[in-house]
Amino acid sequence: MLITPFQKALRDKIVPPGEIRQVTRCSRTTLWRWQTGVSFPEKPQAETLIALFSEHGAALDYNGIYQATVPVQEDARHG
Repeated sequence: MLITPFQKALRDKIVPPGEIRQVTRCSRTTLWRWQTGVSFPEKPQAETLIALFSEHGAALDYNGIYQATVPVQEDARHG
């Protein structure tokens, strides 16, 4: 199974979830949907997320948000 680098960063909590929700003004449900790949941020949110992750030392770009390139084993906790 492949996930996006963005999903991996969310799972690893590189940026605290509360901070992501505050900066993007999204709900916990939306954040969960992004983490599990049910949906993805729209372009304005993606721009905000790229800047936010950069502030935390994580390189993220549009491809990292939308293209699944990170192999992971399926896990009951994450779908």
